[in-house]
Amino acid sequence: MKALIDGEWREGFLDYSRRPGDCRVRVMACLTLAKIEELYFVRVPNTRLLWNYLREIGFRDVIRKIVSRHNERLRNQKFLSVGFGSIVEPGEPSILDHGQLVLFIATTHPMCVERITLPQCLVQPIDVSPPLDLHETEIIHSESSQVYPVCFQELLGWSHFSGGSLPDLQPAFDAARAILIEPSTWKKVQRFSATARGLPTERRISGRSREAQRKQGVLFGYGNYAKVIVLPNIAPYVEISCIHEIDPLQIPFREQAGITWDTAEDLRQEEHYDAYFLAGFHHSHAPLAVKALNSGGCAVVEKPLAVNEDQLLELLNAMAHGKGRLYCCFHKRYQSLNRHVYSDLRLRPGDPVSYHCIVYEVPLPSRHWYRWPNSKSRLVSNGCHWIDHFIFLNNYCEVLRTEVYLAQDGTINCSMELENGALFTMVLTDQGSERIGVQDYIELRANGVTVRMRNGAVYEAESRDRVLRTVSINKMESYRRMYRSIGQKIAQGLPGDTIESVRISTGAVLQLEQHLNTLLDKEHVVWT
Repeated sequence: MKALIDGEWREGFLDYSRRPGDCRVRVMACLTLAKIEELYFVRVPNTRLLWNYLREIGFRDVIRKIVSRHNERLRNQKFLSVGFGSIVEPGEPSILDHGQLVLFIATTHPMCVERITLPQCLVQPIDVSPPLDLHETEIIHSESSQVYPVCFQELLGWSHFSGGSLPDLQPAFDAARAILIEPSTWKKVQRFSATARGLPTERRISGRSREAQRKQGVLFGYGNYAKVIVLPNIAPYVEISCIHEIDPLQIPFREQAGITWDTAEDLRQEEHYDAYFLAGFHHSHAPLAVKALNSGGCAVVEKPLAVNEDQLLELLNAMAHGKGRLYCCFHKRYQSLNRHVYSDLRLRPGDPVSYHCIVYEVPLPSRHWYRWPNSKSRLVSNGCHWIDHFIFLNNYCEVLRTEVYLAQDGTINCSMELENGALFTMVLTDQGSERIGVQDYIELRANGVTVRMRNGAVYEAESRDRVLRTVSINKMESYRRMYRSIGQKIAQGLPGDTIESVRISTGAVLQLEQHLNTLLDKEHVVWT
């Protein structure tokens, strides 16, 4: 597929994957209405910020982050466009026919592409004659010099993955039609070559044979975290032979030996692997993990494990009856500081460990996917790390009760008590300094000893009359330890996480989420 990137008409992109109900449209004329801002984290070059990160995580991880963010520059260029096209694949079921001329609204896409897939609600048959000569071998593109009509405001950045509803689309179609049939719209146009009757290609298959000595894996979600954390650390143990990434502009141009690329959000029928690494949208984790477990594979799941009770029940059922193994990616379980915690708190089996933390999150861009209804609140998105760490340190003791308080500025204050008497409190906020990104301060208390941990890097334990220990580590160490440990377990066929640990940890997160939703419903607030 070809796309207009940085003013250049480039080829070599995979096509957008088409779901059964979507239409695939061959673009014939495209009018760009607006650039979409606030979709992603886009860092402005800053020497002081770079120095902060160098001191915090080290040269190697900073370089990986820089390379990763640089490679996302094409993905970050998203636009709202309208245009004319012809149906390549109408979707099932559909009132549209193959080859039919249509009007389309593209809500989050490059400035212009050769082919596009859209939900049927964003495509309408043309009921007027376009003021252009449309040909199969070229695409006409123009940029609007006018402010887009207000009816498009709610469509900016909308994704069918979001779970968010669309407004009445007829005003937007009426406005698009009026703009597109106006001859002055097309006074200054660019004309790009298109492949006549080109076949869509959603999957680029590598020709290299697999390495017999390593387990074979698939990765879902080729984001910054996967590139910087997952792939480098899993490589010695599992060969990633396929990567699924829904955005074609995230996929490298050049073929990489041994890796098949695919834009599908789901597994294809013929796909089977030893290990499934799931780092895509939050709501996609549990369904993919269920398929992996039922096929007998290892599911390596990023947080959150589930976003609602139904997903959790299906995941627990797959763990109970499937042949596969589940590995949860909560990095705080793997940090080397934990061994000092057990020693300094003088913990015996069953001893309660109370846990109090203040967590600072970087403010999200206004249209970031963490804000989607499908992604749930920040308790599910990020707060699950500290909740899980608390329950982990208490050997997955059952939850006795939970409470949530929501402040006017969006700060969440939540608490939890376990049956063993351990108490958990967390203040979760995005109000504060983002000098080094996400930050946290934790206090653990047991047996007359207090442990303090800051940013997963600085540790101090003190008893009644003296400091027991001070330790500093690189906070990225826990991520490396986690994936190397999981990789070794997969390679050696060792057990994964238990059903009870998943039930209690994720169940606690969802219980707090329910309290938060009740508060939001009472105050008639939409979570942002």
